[in-house]
Amino acid sequence: MDNLTQFRREPEVVAETIALASKLGLDRVIARMPQGYETQIGANLGAIPADVRQRIAIVRALAQRPAIVIFDEANTALDGPSDERLRQLLLEMKGRTTIFLVSFRPTLLKLADRTLHLYDRQLHAEPPAPETTAPPETEARVAALTPQPVVGPAPEAIVGRAVA
Repeated sequence: MDNLTQFRREPEVVAETIALASKLGLDRVIARMPQGYETQIGANLGAIPADVRQRIAIVRALAQRPAIVIFDEANTALDGPSDERLRQLLLEMKGRTTIFLVSFRPTLLKLADRTLHLYDRQLHAEPPAPETTAPPETEARVAALTPQPVVGPAPEAIVGRAVA
């Protein structure tokens, strides 16, 4: 539990952490561990699947109830069901926490409130012209879910494209 709560033991932090772990499906993984939430992992972190490690990192970040979260490809290591759980969790958080997402998967990007494109080291409201677009393997997307209302018409997502 200390790893997930970052050594905070206040009852509300522990309860929030367990709820987050459950929403991301970690509760089933943790239930199979020798001492449940109190299992010491230590140097055996490499023995834990990447999907589980990623969900642990997400729980650690969100258990502190931050006002702003930056996820840089947070769902890359997640399998389909875990990705859907994360999407559902972010949907629940929408309006309470500002979340910036960098992802190649459209599942999370669809949640965003505004779309911006990042190229030539600047943010633009429109995508880059075809001659400035990088090959697909060098593109990245950035999305943001904001709790504050957007002035004017709000696009569906904030999508940034990093162009080399």
